[in-house]
Amino acid sequence: MRYNGLLPDTISASRPVESSSKSTIIQESLTESTILELQDIFLTNGFHQINVSSIEQGRSLLYTFLDSLGIYQDVACLTAIGTPLRPDITDISSDLFDSGCLDSSENYLEEFFIEQWYYDFMWIEATSDLLATPWVDEIKSKIINLKIDRQIPIIEIFT
Repeated sequence: MRYNGLLPDTISASRPVESSSKSTIIQESLTESTILELQDIFLTNGFHQINVSSIEQGRSLLYTFLDSLGIYQDVACLTAIGTPLRPDITDISSDLFDSGCLDSSENYLEEFFIEQWYYDFMWIEATSDLLATPWVDEIKSKIINLKIDRQIPIIEIFT
């Protein structure tokens, strides 16, 4: 699914040349066409970008669509925010830290994705704190190199 330029009403979407990423800007009101465009994002494998006014708004949007669709059983979130996720969402940031996968002396990260990855949907809360970490790019590279992004939707939430 390729979008270039402006879409109707409250969404603006584009696909960077290098990746299969789609960028969408979400404002306060959601029109029918916006909802349909977001539904396509939630159902399409690959990296997608959604711009929201706050991480809380982004989480609310994600929770609403995940609950409405009801098709994803194992949802993961990569975040650097201390606000807890819902109990049915796995905070893989904590899992990666707790298991030592982000230890720079060993390559445990690839092992994590090969042996422990069972998620069917993922989102990344792309805050300035998360983007400043030395390991976020490595995680995204592993996802691409292991072709996980071809298997599941991955939504990056930007504020």
